[in-house]
Amino acid sequence: MDIVFEVMLKMGVPLSFDCPLRFIFSHSALKEGWDNPNVFQVCTLIEQKSAFTCRQKIGRGLRLCVDQQGNRVEDRDTNILHVMANESFAEFADTLQKEIEQETGVKFGVLQLSLFVGQTYEEQKTVERTISAEHAQEVVETLKANGFIDDDGKITREVKPADLPLPQVPEAIRAVVINTIEKAEPVAVESLSGKVYTETVTEEKTISYEDATALMTHLEKQNLITKDGKIKDTMKAQLAAGTLDLGARFTQAAQRAIVQTIERADNRPPIRDASREVTVHLKNRRFYHRSLWNYGIGSSKRPHTG
Repeated sequence: MDIVFEVMLKMGVPLSFDCPLRFIFSHSALKEGWDNPNVFQVCTLIEQKSAFTCRQKIGRGLRLCVDQQGNRVEDRDTNILHVMANESFAEFADTLQKEIEQETGVKFGVLQLSLFVGQTYEEQKTVERTISAEHAQEVVETLKANGFIDDDGKITREVKPADLPLPQVPEAIRAVVINTIEKAEPVAVESLSGKVYTETVTEEKTISYEDATALMTHLEKQNLITKDGKIKDTMKAQLAAGTLDLGARFTQAAQRAIVQTIERADNRPPIRDASREVTVHLKNRRFYHRSLWNYGIGSSKRPHTG
């Protein structure tokens, strides 16, 4: 009864990293009355009689987990649910997969135009800028105030780059100032203003309808997808080898984003059976895994439920 009290009423105890509890064997904890957000593995030992029972049990693991301060953790790589189940889960998983497709409109293993239109990604590029008079004035005044230069901009003492008191100045401008000092040139507003420097900036880009249409056309012409968008084995092989070519229309950053979308469309975690493999993928990236007891639960620091 002591362990039941800890699990059911003193949630902070079993969730603590200091708690030695690693596995929880329970008859009814996965039914009503237990709200543990940190369930990551569920192992069922009995035959599941109904789809409702299956939904109820796996639903206990579909909550966003919390950290030690009780804050919700939205990391997709952390919020993964593994279910080690018996034969009765195979049919349930197959049905659930079809329901997800119907509700979301997304077909597993099929590329659709809507997957790419409006997709955003970050693009980095190098741009040329000039030092403004305001930035030049800020640099000169700061160096004067700290005794590094005199009124004429001449260096008054030996200075190391790391010692320059310019925390508010962009790193690229700081590099120009250091270069000026190393050349023993005066650090003055007139000499700094207008100097050219390069800076790497990050821009958010969006895949347009035209880009998405061109992409689908390209993939079909390359015999990577069918006319209906179904992913062929040829594309799967190229994805696995990292050799998928999306054409010169897309930059490397755009191609990385597109490849990730394609992989998500086809990469469904397996629910393994002895004779076949059924897969389920939920919108919030929680996964079900079915195994024939050769899928190790491991020794995670988080409680396991069975």
